[in-house]
Amino acid sequence: MDRCVDNDHIRTAPDPPRPATLHFEHVIRDGVVAVRASGAVDSVTAVTLDRCLRIAREAAASVVLDLTEVRYLDRAGLEVLVEHHFGCAARGALLRIVASDPSVLHTLRVSGLHRLLHVHRNLSAALAGVFPVRPATPEPVRLAITRRLPVTEDNDPAARRPRVPGRRH
Repeated sequence: MDRCVDNDHIRTAPDPPRPATLHFEHVIRDGVVAVRASGAVDSVTAVTLDRCLRIAREAAASVVLDLTEVRYLDRAGLEVLVEHHFGCAARGALLRIVASDPSVLHTLRVSGLHRLLHVHRNLSAALAGVFPVRPATPEPVRLAITRRLPVTEDNDPAARRPRVPGRRH
């Protein structure tokens, strides 16, 4: 804390906020990239997590993201996890997530993403390919994350309407 003396007043200024940090380690083994993250995943560090997972997805068939050393996960981090979950699925691969910190697990549960993502309690279960037990009829997943996509021909509802001959569209 810094102290400022101004005539008859003493003011104490709080320490400047420390920037959030996130550290990564990669291990590639048998077509699987294991990425170990430590620190906090927030709006500042989510960009780094995104870059790291993009590189990992290009390097191997499957990706295991170890978040056991992550103590904070916010909305920006959840968006990155969802994006890479679907990115891996599009290639026929899986993004497996290891999480054990109560606050990270709570964030995944509150958002409903624990139903969508492949979350494991330890690294050995994730590396062994033990998948979480899914109900026979999956519940609809309600995501707490909304993302606006640019309107293109592929996702524009108006573009999907059948064309009527002789009618202007």
